[in-house]
Amino acid sequence: MRYDYIHLWSSEEEIRVQCTDPKTITLLEKSIKARFEDCTVTLKNDLDEEPYGAKVVAAPIKDRHQRIVWWLFKLMCNHGWEPIATGNHWFKMKYYCR
Repeated sequence: MRYDYIHLWSSEEEIRVQCTDPKTITLLEKSIKARFEDCTVTLKNDLDEEPYGAKVVAAPIKDRHQRIVWWLFKLMCNHGWEPIATGNHWFKMKYYCR
């Protein structure tokens, strides 16, 4: 049995994502670029050169980053991720892998 973990966080300036599954980071990057053309996505790699995190910056529109992170949260729920904690501008989720 294996679990993966993701943390989505937003502020007025940016969105940050950290995840134990590199494929999920790649999925998020592609989904964001396809849906929000004005966003820039910068990936962060771990010691194995696999993506573990992303920084997303969108056009400066009021509450834009919070709305995008909510969209990402819904996207992850649709892909089987389950919430384990939430806050004002952040979400933590887990995913059970067989």
